[in-house]
Amino acid sequence: MRLYAAAAFVATTLLSSESHANDEGRNVQLRGVGDGGRGGDSGGRFPSPAATASSESLDSPSRNLRKMTGSCTLLEKEVQCLGPDGNGGPCPSATDEEDSTGRGTGRAGRRRRFDCETSGGMIYEVEGLDQKVNFGEVDQILSGKTELEGDVDIDEKAAKMLVRTGKLRSKKKGVNGNRNGRKLSEGTGTRTVLAVRIIANGGSTTVSSFHVSDEIFGTFRDPVNLKSQMSACSNGALNITTADNKLTNNELLATDIEDGVTTVTVSSAVTPGGDRAMVNEVNGALLEAFGVNSPDELANHIMYCLPPGTMTGIADSYINHWRSVYSDVWCTCVSAQMHEIGHNLNLADSGEGSDQYGDQSGMMGYSYSESNTQMCYNSAKSWQLGWYSTKREVYTAGMGPRTYDIYGIASAGDAMAGTVLIKIDRDSDVDLYINFNWAMLDNEDTKEAANLVMIVEQGGNAASYAHSSLLAKLSGGSSFRSTDYFEGEPEGRDVVVSVETIAGNKASITIAAEAICSVDDDCNSNCVGHGYCISGECVCCGNDVCEFLETASLCPKDCTTEYKLACGSSNMPCANQTAIANVDEGHEVRCCSDQNLAGWSKHRGCEVSMGYEVWSQSVLDGPRDGCYDNETHASATTICENAGGRLCTVAELLADCTRKSGCNHNRDMIWSSDYVEEAWQ
Repeated sequence: MRLYAAAAFVATTLLSSESHANDEGRNVQLRGVGDGGRGGDSGGRFPSPAATASSESLDSPSRNLRKMTGSCTLLEKEVQCLGPDGNGGPCPSATDEEDSTGRGTGRAGRRRRFDCETSGGMIYEVEGLDQKVNFGEVDQILSGKTELEGDVDIDEKAAKMLVRTGKLRSKKKGVNGNRNGRKLSEGTGTRTVLAVRIIANGGSTTVSSFHVSDEIFGTFRDPVNLKSQMSACSNGALNITTADNKLTNNELLATDIEDGVTTVTVSSAVTPGGDRAMVNEVNGALLEAFGVNSPDELANHIMYCLPPGTMTGIADSYINHWRSVYSDVWCTCVSAQMHEIGHNLNLADSGEGSDQYGDQSGMMGYSYSESNTQMCYNSAKSWQLGWYSTKREVYTAGMGPRTYDIYGIASAGDAMAGTVLIKIDRDSDVDLYINFNWAMLDNEDTKEAANLVMIVEQGGNAASYAHSSLLAKLSGGSSFRSTDYFEGEPEGRDVVVSVETIAGNKASITIAAEAICSVDDDCNSNCVGHGYCISGECVCCGNDVCEFLETASLCPKDCTTEYKLACGSSNMPCANQTAIANVDEGHEVRCCSDQNLAGWSKHRGCEVSMGYEVWSQSVLDGPRDGCYDNETHASATTICENAGGRLCTVAELLADCTRKSGCNHNRDMIWSSDYVEEAWQ
């Protein structure tokens, strides 16, 4: 593992005392939807601002403002700042304003702040949004999926926009990807990446093109990089590759794209907090140099490696978007790369307790000032990305105690390895996720809970942007209980996760929902039909669903899909024969009764064989002279019940109890009431 000295990072990253994003770091996405042609309203190369973070009010008469045309796409932004240990983490929160709703988005009690993207990938900090639109609407904004239109002034120099009157609307359906043809939040498949180095007024990216390419793609045999780690952690499900090589139209603006890297020259000055304006000028240069309408036509993800001293943080990115920005050498740190690209893929931060980045077992926690960190995402993030789809299990309350062997993520590629992820599912969209944090191979640098079973909680059904929280780190012989986890029961039910053993690359764990019954009578009030108590769970028969723990013998109506047929007479070629038929097949119908019904007959040999009296009838109300020749089992059952009888057993049919009852069915195979045992699978 190669380490950069913390002092080097401090020297290349000028850290201000205040962050320009909230301390929870949620990304703000901006997509070009209007604003008139390549490079903004001017239609040509984006104007070159003297990039500076000015505190002057946008209402000041000295401002050179223009009106936004069309609409822009709102984006939330995630920002990492440099901590005292030289690593990346949350930015100072002292300047963040409180959100009166205090809603839990992983940033409870903080105001959500947005940037907005116009055409050509130009992004502006938004001021006055929550004062000019309904606050409840602001609270519902989805990064990259909500547009802003109205009377909006833009200051190119400061890269800011002021909302005078605004209206929010959902982005048009079908527009949920970048122009390179990929859905932005997809965690599988192939994704192209373009890294951009910058030569600016007063400073340049200090890392060479060769070094950047090597640290992102392993072009020159760097063993651990964004490409290799994403592939290893996903077990080959996500492939990072270079943007296509492309010749520049203007060498004064940008070099050729080669090995996934280009270098852009801008007139923007290196000024703390001037990153938005600088990146906007870079984007204008990319449009002109490569003849595209937006930077994301060049790749699925654009990584901007800014000159030192341009950003107040060390890295930032937008949720569900293609853009991530790094302060100089931080664009070569795998943990920062995977953290910011993770936000692009719609992943939120991973925390522990009150620490937003506190889950240091995976890449959505802190970032580290080292280039070759071998670590993956936690269980909730891996589940959200769709990884290990054939090696995941879902546990629900009705399953009773279950024991699993759960293998470390780094062993997912081993054909002998089984389950890697477990989700404990419930009616709420906040669920528990489990993995074994095996600290070997591609996960050998995990910073926390090495070789322990980890339990994290995340909302959104692991399908949308949601903060995760590390709840437990379990060694062999320890357990974790979540009180009232399954809320569907009248008083709630606990769930307990117990670690039996840990050995090598796997842990043996047992998951059990708290028992809700001890005897059958405990279940009858909860069941429509009859209830049985099995292993502490109520099994309800009679709801036409074969549920866990039900069997055909216990609940034949729910679980049986096959019944037996028997020959209609012992004097026919099919005598004494039986067969098995699916309930949906069509067969002949004869009915039996334990009582003497009008018009029904009793065969003299039946009572001797069976030891009780049986009456039968074949001529009922069928379409062929009252006969039924081609009925499903359910239909046959109903026919006999409507006639006041029942289906005969196999024994009754073979004992000639229905012989000579009509319809010439003596030679046919007749439906019986005998089912084929079929346990729930």
